[in-house]
Amino acid sequence: MGKLRIAVRKFDPFESTLQKLWDLFCLKNNVSIEVEMVPLELHYLYEETITKKGLKNGTWDIAHINTDWIFDAANEKVVLDLSSFINQNPPQDYPEGWHQSLLHLQQIKNSTYGLPFHDGPECLIFRKDLFEDLTEKENFKNQFGYELNPPKTWEEFVQIAEFFNRPEQNLFGCVFANFPDGHNMVFDFCLQLWTRGGSLVDAENQININQSAAIEALDFYSNIVNNDKAVHPKSKNFGSVEAGMAFAEGEAAMAINWFGFASMCEVIEESKVKGKVDITELPCDKNHKTASLNVYLVVYNWHWKQA
Repeated sequence: MGKLRIAVRKFDPFESTLQKLWDLFCLKNNVSIEVEMVPLELHYLYEETITKKGLKNGTWDIAHINTDWIFDAANEKVVLDLSSFINQNPPQDYPEGWHQSLLHLQQIKNSTYGLPFHDGPECLIFRKDLFEDLTEKENFKNQFGYELNPPKTWEEFVQIAEFFNRPEQNLFGCVFANFPDGHNMVFDFCLQLWTRGGSLVDAENQININQSAAIEALDFYSNIVNNDKAVHPKSKNFGSVEAGMAFAEGEAAMAINWFGFASMCEVIEESKVKGKVDITELPCDKNHKTASLNVYLVVYNWHWKQA
């Protein structure tokens, strides 16, 4: 077999983990196969693997595929149903040992288009050192009349973000991922909608945002991301990775982001908040329940049988 080419979601932890997995695969199977891993930003990853049909035409042998893209990939016929190959040589404890939340998004009808590689539902990540500081707690209660704790409602979220927003200290109340391609903004809008009791689809399973919960969600989201008294000023150019890095570098008191970025704060060299980070459920409207969402990367191999 010649050199394998792998299209990787550009992010140091992803790149290093995939390299470690590949090295272990070669060691376990006593093989020596040259591999080229090419890190790509999300929009280029989509273009290379799906738009240009790079998985189908042999440009790429293996790729990270976001579960948001599976429907497009299947419709464009750039991915094969891997079910028969998985049945012949299933991963350990598959599927019983795998949570359904890691399996169903890459399944269309009875077809499976990848194996989960990375997961991390959205959550509220916060600086517990700031929230537990006695002086901060006293000052906050004097200002707002209630105890400083991770916000349970969106109203509290705004008040706490404004309280901790201190540009002169390079500390901001919260950080969002508002990169202009908009993919994170769709996630954020859904969270705002669901935590207000709304739904993206109606009884006929058709997308319908002509509802009061959607209007309230969009109004709130538009206001908070443009609130320069609460939000990191570079949020409009941040993807989730950049927002996660800003939080890890101590530039925000709170972030709505994926679980993995909280873990990253404990291990990466650049982190300035090791031991100071915690997570909790997302805020919600006071009359409704919290919610989250799950979007994850799968590993897809066009040449599954041969590899």
